[in-house]
Amino acid sequence: MTSLHKNKGMALLVVLIALAIMLVSATSIFVRYNRLLFVATNNYLFSQSKWYVDGIEGIVMKYMKDDFKKNPSKVFMDMNWAQPNQVIPLDEAIISGSVKDEMACFNINSLAASITYSTDSNKNAIVDSTLKETPYQILVFREILKYMGADDVLAQTISDSAADWIDTDTATRSSYSAEDQFYIAQKNPRVTNKNIFYDKSELRAINGMTAELYRRIEPLICALPTTDFKISINMLEEKQAPVLAALF
Repeated sequence: MTSLHKNKGMALLVVLIALAIMLVSATSIFVRYNRLLFVATNNYLFSQSKWYVDGIEGIVMKYMKDDFKKNPSKVFMDMNWAQPNQVIPLDEAIISGSVKDEMACFNINSLAASITYSTDSNKNAIVDSTLKETPYQILVFREILKYMGADDVLAQTISDSAADWIDTDTATRSSYSAEDQFYIAQKNPRVTNKNIFYDKSELRAINGMTAELYRRIEPLICALPTTDFKISINMLEEKQAPVLAALF
């Protein structure tokens, strides 16, 4: 009887061990299956999103080609591609959005350009002395800052400091400006970029800039990968009126 009980106990133990191994194997297979399913689903959704984006880009480019074929020399708000909140139905999805002209803003990287007022076309023109002493685009940026709440001193401090931030020399543009010596002595030491702004948010590091003032001017400015001073005034929205006013 003792031997029989031992054999039954051993058989039960073997069954339990086999059951445990089966449960562990099943759990492992289930976890791996779920992981593979997640990866496959994620790849599918990523590819689908990419196809949607490529499709939207193709549709917008067709709009642009048609518009510019009709009006090759100008850009304006009534063009088909520029209509806000466009809705485009796709397979199993609907995509809506707006296309904006990236040049409908003040390019802060233009502060690095050398743009001066010339009287060659009109020798008898009466010119404000500031146009002769200060690059035009810096004066425009200064006016934008004043329209958005900065006083004369703060506007000159920020505009001159921004120009010095991206120029290649170490000399301050004016008594209001700042170069490396000023920034190194601050609580959070830094040095000037000596190159164009990568993103407009870098303007927050400029001498004189405050969070509130940056919030106000942020919709009016951009940081394009060029120092060209070109503004697409036909594409300016009502809230960007200060940009147009500053030009004059």
